[in-house]
Amino acid sequence: MNAEKNKLEIGLITMGTGVLAFAIWTCVKLILSDLFLGMNFDSEMNQNMKIVAVVIAYVFIAVDVPLNCYAGLSARAEGKGKKKTPLYLVVTVLILICRSLIILLEIYLLFASETGKLTIAVSVIIDATAAVIMTEMAVNAIRLRRLRRLAEKEAADEL
Repeated sequence: MNAEKNKLEIGLITMGTGVLAFAIWTCVKLILSDLFLGMNFDSEMNQNMKIVAVVIAYVFIAVDVPLNCYAGLSARAEGKGKKKTPLYLVVTVLILICRSLIILLEIYLLFASETGKLTIAVSVIIDATAAVIMTEMAVNAIRLRRLRRLAEKEAADEL
């Protein structure tokens, strides 16, 4: 049981770090694509719509990055043995739901778009990888909590 607990703790720390890395990458990707490439918009889109789209993208990042950082840091803390509330697991599930919707949208764009298919395909793969890491993180956190509860119960029964 101790080996399983150690494995889950190390996995939780590693996956929490992965979630942090994806949060940072999301932020860097948006900023670099905006600065160096400009947002890739349809040429028929008017200037006001382009500004609205950019603002929405930055607002999304302003919400997404801190939530991912919270989930990743909380998972790392729990992996290191600190007590965490289940709130970060709820946040993780909400992020996963949003990420799944984004992946579905990207898959739609992949088939509907005439240009930029490679960029969209890479984005789908990266987002799917992030979703798998977050799913694994949540599953490991739940398994670790159950294992710790079982260990506490066994220790109490021995007394």
